Amino acid sequence: MSDRRPGSYTSENPRGDQDAWRSHLQSETHSSSRAIVDPNALAVPTLTLIWHPAADRIGEYVLLQQLARGQAVGLSRLEPLWTPLEGGEGRPLADPRLSRTPLSIAPDAGGLLLDATTTRTAVRLDGERLTTIVRIPDERLREGVLLALADRILLLLHHRRPAVTEPDDLGLVGSSDEIRQVRREISQVAPLDIAILITGESGTGKELVARAIQSTGRRRDKPFVSLNLAAVTPSLAGAELFGAAKGAYSGASHRREGFFARAHQGTLFLDEIGEAPLEIQSLLLRALETGEIQPVGAERAKTVDVRLLAATDIDLDRAVAEGRLSAPLLHRLSTFVIDIPPLRRRRADLGCLLLHFIRRELSTLGRPEKMDDRGPYAKPWISALLVERLALFDWPGNVRQLRNIVRQLVVTNRDSAVAELGPKLTHLLRSGPENEGETASDAETSARGAAVATSARRTSARAYRDPSTIDEGELIAALRRNRWQPKPCAEELRISRASLYNLIDRSSNVRKAADLTREEIERAFEESAGELEAMVEALQVSKQGLKIRLREIGLLL
Repeated sequence: MSDRRPGSYTSENPRGDQDAWRSHLQSETHSSSRAIVDPNALAVPTLTLIWHPAADRIGEYVLLQQLARGQAVGLSRLEPLWTPLEGGEGRPLADPRLSRTPLSIAPDAGGLLLDATTTRTAVRLDGERLTTIVRIPDERLREGVLLALADRILLLLHHRRPAVTEPDDLGLVGSSDEIRQVRREISQVAPLDIAILITGESGTGKELVARAIQSTGRRRDKPFVSLNLAAVTPSLAGAELFGAAKGAYSGASHRREGFFARAHQGTLFLDEIGEAPLEIQSLLLRALETGEIQPVGAERAKTVDVRLLAATDIDLDRAVAEGRLSAPLLHRLSTFVIDIPPLRRRRADLGCLLLHFIRRELSTLGRPEKMDDRGPYAKPWISALLVERLALFDWPGNVRQLRNIVRQLVVTNRDSAVAELGPKLTHLLRSGPENEGETASDAETSARGAAVATSARRTSARAYRDPSTIDEGELIAALRRNRWQPKPCAEELRISRASLYNLIDRSSNVRKAADLTREEIERAFEESAGELEAMVEALQVSKQGLKIRLREIGLLL
């Protein structure tokens, strides 16, 4: 084994191992199938291609098994070999802007060591220029760290479990452990006619998961009917859900079919179940218990055959404890629960999601050629610098927010040779108050230059603190000092934003904007006369997250 003192890390992947490694990569090929996580396998360090000038390579990955054997891995133009998404021989990154001399990734107790002293490739780690040796603890690897190479290629270094294959992606984009686990759970329960509760933050794709369940089960050829319960008023709930007979109420000139009847023999998806008034919850519970519905004004009940799927983004235990959600209804709905992870916890999927939305929007505009490979020396339409900015964002609005940002990005840049964020999107994505007033061109320049300028004074920040040493009192104090903004709070505590979110999730005394009820927000809005800063202080949540919730309930345009 070679000497691994700082400054002496080199690749220990001799050419003789490449054939075996190539064979292993081929066994991991996506081919025409998708991968789902093997829950019994141990996670290994992995590199995933978040962005590449050749768009068809986005999403490729390499399992760095050598690290588990105590060997260092080289990352360069020539190594390692990446599995093509369509199968076939493994291939290197091969971009001529990358040096042949590798960045070394070496095993270290409780983490990895990255040595950028041996390569001439310009490297950034999570947006900051890397020119020395830095240690990445396992806690950071579980969250994932971004590596930008020569302003051309963006990678995620993270943990990933080896996978088995499944025949379909179920319409869900990505190959992270988290989304593969969701696919696995869908495959388990889709053939069963049981009620399923789908949980997850706003914008994570709960209806998409519901449609995947329906399209995979035995009712795939039957109706799929969706109803947002937050939009149903108690006075009309009976008619909306169960229908109404002719003349049942003023203006009922003909028989009205309710959502249950429309979904007969198919699937009924009830979104925002946690926002349904208690009167509606009692009606739903009775229908679930009896299998019968009573249309308003009808003399007899009628039997319906409906598979029920429900979704919510609220804290269920808290809602039951506060009397906002019926415990018997929750028990009926949650025979099986599928929890969808937020986008910040599936960073390995960002590139594939971004490419999916970009291609969809370009196709709508009749400009699909924008994502064509322009060759190794030309500037791509979407640069790695721009994607790095997006990848460093927390995405409190999750996949829905990413889709909306991409739509604006594509529409405003469809006639440009090289896409830029522009002032509006830069404002939305700025990472802190220091970027106030930054222009689009400034944004892309700062991604390259500002990080270099601040790298020397923030070197100590790379010595990430163990999040488990932060107690709840310190967490809450830091959040208050930073006005509940995640980025400056995480910097003060010397942890990643993903670790900060994990601490918040585990805390019983800290809430996110997504946890707030409609009633709390409306009350705070009224008491503060709509002043956003005052609402932040009163509700003790981040300003950005609160703005998203205000838009969701129609209090902010």
